[in-house]
Amino acid sequence: MPKHAARGRERHSISSCMDPMQCASALTVHAIVPQGPEDQEVSDQNIGSFVIVDDDGKPVGTVEDGDAVVLFNFRADRMVEMAKAFEYPDFQAFDRERYPKDLKFVGMMQYDGDLRLPANFLVPPPEILNVSGEYLAKNGISTFACSETQKFGHVTFFWNGNRSGYFDSNLETYLEVPSDKIVFNKAPAMKAKEITAAGIEALKVCRTIALCMQPRAGQLLHARKAREGAGLA
Repeated sequence: MPKHAARGRERHSISSCMDPMQCASALTVHAIVPQGPEDQEVSDQNIGSFVIVDDDGKPVGTVEDGDAVVLFNFRADRMVEMAKAFEYPDFQAFDRERYPKDLKFVGMMQYDGDLRLPANFLVPPPEILNVSGEYLAKNGISTFACSETQKFGHVTFFWNGNRSGYFDSNLETYLEVPSDKIVFNKAPAMKAKEITAAGIEALKVCRTIALCMQPRAGQLLHARKAREGAGLA
């Protein structure tokens, strides 16, 4: 589990003040968090952790025994990590220090149907039927899905209607190209060359391929570099 998941859960649960970012209110956070070291602008996906404290520097809003917690993020990946850390009694990925008991812990939706996380949710998950991968497998058409790690779930889990695994492992091939362990916008091409090479090889034996190689950082310059990288690949 990524370190940021441990930091996020720690801030919500015990609000550790080991980090230098302590704020008196959400308005203060909005004013100072977007600036990084030496006043460098920080994109929203890379904002560091912070703790809101009272006038005495004591953390407020910690998750205590018997509290209610609602996860409302739309994307599932971070929510699944948080749900594991709050719901699994035998959680081992990192030291939780304190495990709030008797939580009323729910999600706006169930973010992982296979793991059933969170166990309680407000909106039933959509049932996605007759997806392309299922249709192709039932008709005996071989497929190849490839992406780097950051986008691998898009051409497998999401493509298959939020479903893990294969429809027919004899017809489907999944290839994950390991991502560079750096921030997205430092390598916007996102392994386009390697993915393209793999796709070319797959076309020799597969009739349908699904490739994913582009980021969504909301930054025009990096998007242009990504397109250029795909073109060169």
